[in-house]
Amino acid sequence: MRIRNAHNTPALVALAIAVLVAIGVAGVATGLALERHHMARPRAFDPAASIVSAPVTMRSYSDPLKVTASFIRALSAPLSSPISGTVTESSCVPGAVIMSGSAAFSVDGRPVVALRTRIPLWRPLDAQAKGDDVSSLQEALVSLGHSEIRVDGSYGAVTDKALRSVMTTAGMRLSPEEATPFDHILWLPTGEITTEACLLAVGHPVAAGEDIITLPARLSSITIKSPPANRLPGARELRLGNLTIPTNEDGGVQDPTALDTVATSPDLLAGVTSSDPAIDIEVEWRLHDPVTVAAVPPKALFGIRDTVGCVLVDGTPTRVTLVASSLGSSLIVFDNAAQAPTVVGLDVEDRSCG
Repeated sequence: MRIRNAHNTPALVALAIAVLVAIGVAGVATGLALERHHMARPRAFDPAASIVSAPVTMRSYSDPLKVTASFIRALSAPLSSPISGTVTESSCVPGAVIMSGSAAFSVDGRPVVALRTRIPLWRPLDAQAKGDDVSSLQEALVSLGHSEIRVDGSYGAVTDKALRSVMTTAGMRLSPEEATPFDHILWLPTGEITTEACLLAVGHPVAAGEDIITLPARLSSITIKSPPANRLPGARELRLGNLTIPTNEDGGVQDPTALDTVATSPDLLAGVTSSDPAIDIEVEWRLHDPVTVAAVPPKALFGIRDTVGCVLVDGTPTRVTLVASSLGSSLIVFDNAAQAPTVVGLDVEDRSCG
């Protein structure tokens, strides 16, 4: 049996106490570190930084407006015969369609050719003829496919050849020595007419200037009812089905060619042939040439009166025009779109627009 040395006991006790103290200190330090770690505030709970500006997005804008357009009809004057003689052939019946460049009927065995011209042909034309009636004839011939013609108001060999070609295609026989028979041209107010009643009959005489065909009321104008006062300025156009119709700034249409196009549109055809003097249709009315607008958050605007307000540009109130709202953005126009900023300020509280 081994005997323990009594002299070593105090040293061993002191060592044990020192170890225990060291372990305790380390534990406390570790606990404090863990407590600080668990009690640290997550960044998600930190106060969010204040947003003081917003980007400006530029876009094209045609200012589309839903409006009511009134399509006005007017009584059409009857067509009159350009020549005297005996009616030898006619296919005219109520509801028949006569097109520019076609034979309408025949007098004394020769076709009378229908021709739509802006100005009725009121005189025979020769190589020296000049004027608006010549330009009108040239425009009609170009519309019938004679692109070789230059519309210059001077009746020359090219124009005469094209007119004789139209007459020949319609069934008229022309000798090279014969002058162009202008008295065998029936004026049409539009490129295509629908007859209401036919007053001529085969075998009966007809006199120059005598009414021979009556027409239904035709489209004479288009107007916008109560045009919105806050619309953007500029030339506009109407959208009717697949048609685009140029208008003046107040929404009026009086151009005969445009009206002729509208009158034959399937979207309007039923209305045009009705007995009503006017047909009201809801249409889209928009700018012909879109403008550039800036899209900004609504809260970027301040000091708004009617459609005028301000935004902050580099801390300075800048006047703008409010034109519309779209998908949570306000659409505005700067006086100079080319100098529009890339950002606007949002710290607009208590700001004055001046």
